Amino acid sequence: MWSIALSTVIVSLLGAMAHFTQPTERLEQRASVAAQVESMAIYRAAVVRYFSAHDDQRDTGVDLATLRAEGALRGWSTLADGQWNNYRTADGTIYIYGIKVPGADVGAALARYSHNSLMAGTYRQATGTLHSPAEGDTHVALAPLLARRALADGVPVWLAGAQ
Repeated sequence: MWSIALSTVIVSLLGAMAHFTQPTERLEQRASVAAQVESMAIYRAAVVRYFSAHDDQRDTGVDLATLRAEGALRGWSTLADGQWNNYRTADGTIYIYGIKVPGADVGAALARYSHNSLMAGTYRQATGTLHSPAEGDTHVALAPLLARRALADGVPVWLAGAQ
């Protein structure tokens, strides 16, 4: 009799523990996605600052070391190489994009962070365009970027212009 009661208590505790760890895992995943999007936004702002100060630089990108050396990226920033990249076209459009597809879907978080901007989303290889979780296919062709760089299907992309 005691063994049945003890087994019931143990199974109940295990079930409760499993129930309460799932929301924690979801919160951790959301925090990770939010951190990735915030990292992209910090990088994007630094690239825009840099190209605003160097308007003559077209058909090129800028590396993280140069952003730091020029003061476009704040000294306290912990951005690491290998997560984001950029390219500025001849017409001045700036593309900020992920080097690889993130482990979690950042598209929805990027849409929220950018206030559902049609200039932020993920690259869709099938159409060669930017895809927004809020609007679907934005019909924003990424051909100028794709002519210079290969992108993996699903990487986050956020366009900007130098100010």
